[in-house]
Amino acid sequence: MQWSFSNLGQEFRKLEDELGDEGAAFDEFYRRFGFLPQAFRGGKTYSILDRSLTEQGERFQRANSALFNEYPATAMYIDPSIAGDSEYSHQAMLQQLERGNREQWTPEQFAYLQQDQLGDLWYDNANRIAAAMPRAESKAFLLAVSDEIRSKYPLWNERVPGKVQGATNEQQMAEIQRMITDPDLAGSPALAAASRYEALRQEVLVEIIKAGAASISGPKSPTTDAGRIATYGRNELRTLAEELTLQYPEFGPLFKNVYSWEVNVGRDAIEPVIIDAFGEGDIMDDLGLTG
Repeated sequence: MQWSFSNLGQEFRKLEDELGDEGAAFDEFYRRFGFLPQAFRGGKTYSILDRSLTEQGERFQRANSALFNEYPATAMYIDPSIAGDSEYSHQAMLQQLERGNREQWTPEQFAYLQQDQLGDLWYDNANRIAAAMPRAESKAFLLAVSDEIRSKYPLWNERVPGKVQGATNEQQMAEIQRMITDPDLAGSPALAAASRYEALRQEVLVEIIKAGAASISGPKSPTTDAGRIATYGRNELRTLAEELTLQYPEFGPLFKNVYSWEVNVGRDAIEPVIIDAFGEGDIMDDLGLTG
C-alpha cells in the first residue's frame, strides 16, 4: 500500500480506536512504521462544540436541531450511530466549519499544538512512574521533568494565541446530568449508561469531599485518606465505564470525550508506556523512553 500523510493519520486514529489508549497506539504505530505519529494527533481544524464528522452524524444534527440548541456541548453523544463503524466525511467537516462549530488552526497555532502534544505525552509517562513514588520524591521528580520538557518544548502548556474556547469538561458533565433527567430522552442507551455512571461518580465525589478534597481528579497521594479514596474511586469508575461500554457501546464515545479525563489522572498504578528513541537526557532514561 502507498502510505501518504492522510492515510497514515487515519491509521493512527484507527489504532487509537482499536486499542482504546493513546500511549498503546503510539507504541503500535512506532512498531509498524518506525517513527512517532505526533504529527497525526491533531488535524488542521479543531472543535469548539463537539460534533460528528460523519454523514450519519450530520443527518442526526439536521434532524434534531432543537436537541442541539438545548444541549449544544453534548447532544452528539446520544446519536445512535456514534458507536457504529462510520467513515469520516469531509463534507460534514466543512458544514461544521460553516456553522462555527469548528475553526482552522493557523500555522502559528499549530506550532503551539505540536509542542503541547509532545510535552503532554512526555509528562503523562512521568506521571505514571511518579504515582508509585513517595510524595516528596514524586514532587521533585515531576518538577524536574517539567523543566526538561520546557527546555525542549518551550511552547508546552502555553495558551494558544487566538484559539476560540469551547465548552469545558465540567460544562459538558453538567449538560449530561440535565439530559439524564430529560423525559424526552429516556430511550437513549448512552444516557441509560451515563445515569449509572453518574450515580457511582456522585458517591465517589461525596466520599472524597468528606476526606477533605474537592474533586475526583485531584488527590493522587496514596499516603492521604483523600488520595486513597480518590485512587480507589477512579479505579472503580474506570471499571464501571468498561462494563457499561460493553453493554451500551453508545456510551464509549461519551465516556472517552466527557468523563475519562477525570479518572485517568496518573493512570493510578498502570505501568508506563515505553516508547523507544523519544528524547534525550537522564530523566528520559529514567522513564524508559530512550532507545
